[in-house]
Amino acid sequence: MIRTTALAAVVVASASASAATIDTYDNLTDWQNAVGGNFSVEGFTYGPVTGVDAGGVRTFDLGAAGSTLITTYESRWLGGGSGAQNGSGAVIDDDGILDRVAFSPLLESSMNLSSAQRSFGLQFQLSGGDTLAVGIGILILADDQGNTQVLGQVDESNEFFGFVTDFDFTQILFQPGGNTGGASQNQDTFRISTVYASAVGIPTPAAAFTGVAGLGLVAARRRR
Repeated sequence: MIRTTALAAVVVASASASAATIDTYDNLTDWQNAVGGNFSVEGFTYGPVTGVDAGGVRTFDLGAAGSTLITTYESRWLGGGSGAQNGSGAVIDDDGILDRVAFSPLLESSMNLSSAQRSFGLQFQLSGGDTLAVGIGILILADDQGNTQVLGQVDESNEFFGFVTDFDFTQILFQPGGNTGGASQNQDTFRISTVYASAVGIPTPAAAFTGVAGLGLVAARRRR
């Protein structure tokens, strides 16, 4: 487990910025233990889902297909390249999500969750069976109503990438990574076979203080 601290986005201009804590994991069992075994799983067992193309976005309605964890997955074309296209040609079937990110054309994706979570994990494979993948890496971010936190970058097929945070999020973003080893390294393809999520996260200082205060109150009552 690796712990990092990131500066949280300021919601109101006059509000003071706070530090967000993020623990990352490359082992599924360790992540499951970190959330106390309380998590949901999405395995895409409901079969192929047809994406709807409109305005440069390919949208998959996973909630309608049967997912209780993910409402929609969107693959977006944001400009550049050889002309407009709908997303990146993403496909969702029994094997999970096959998609790619790129700089030119600029391609990114988002996964919208049905409820706020604090922990998240992915069983994934870079290159995803697609010969176009050339290794820029996948930058993974969490977003809650416009407040975005960088969670980490996936550079190789570790098979699992997970994190536990101290803030709520309702969306996961996938963007081009920062591996720029030459002009040919413009994109990377990935397959996500399983998604894990949990509302359990790292206790915030306020929650920890409440817990300690509560223990003190119980002790005081017992002394009486």
